[in-house]
Amino acid sequence: MPERLGKAVLELSTGGESQYGAGIDRAHTKAKKLDKQFQKVGQTLQNMGKRMTTFVTLPLVGLGAVAAKITGDFEASEIAFTTMLKSAEKATALLDEITEFSAGTPFQFDDLMKGAQRLIAFGTEAEDVVETMRNLGNAAMGNQETLNRITLAYGKLQAKGKATMEELNMFTEAGVPIIQALADRLQVTTGELFK
Repeated sequence: MPERLGKAVLELSTGGESQYGAGIDRAHTKAKKLDKQFQKVGQTLQNMGKRMTTFVTLPLVGLGAVAAKITGDFEASEIAFTTMLKSAEKATALLDEITEFSAGTPFQFDDLMKGAQRLIAFGTEAEDVVETMRNLGNAAMGNQETLNRITLAYGKLQAKGKATMEELNMFTEAGVPIIQALADRLQVTTGELFK
């Protein structure tokens, strides 16, 4: 028995062609193939990791940046409203109202904030801001650019205390049929309204 074991070891170590040597060669070939397959799987997983970074991590980083911007905008608006209203409580209450209002409209939160600040600057009372924005938003038919234009027109009208053709034209140019609405409200023709 020791002779056969010694002969087998000798054949293996010298690369002799015995049943043991052939088995080791086959195992070595299979191990090389398996190693190549593992390398392919490793490369595939590495590529998947890169894609996940691109499609998962980068958007998450982007969301973080957006959240930071929104928080910064909110804080800036809170400071602005506190200054304009001379009350942190009123500013917080107004911000809460605008936040709730923006959730149910197609308008962006920061655009509504700017509009609210503009209305307050023109003299709208804090408790009337959201309702005024709602009415102007309805007149703008959900269009942000139109809302910006008619908020300015409304603010100017409010600051002057009367409607001049300048403000009425601003409404008309923004697509709001204010002339006809006023004529209907006053039960006169548009010609009579202009007089």
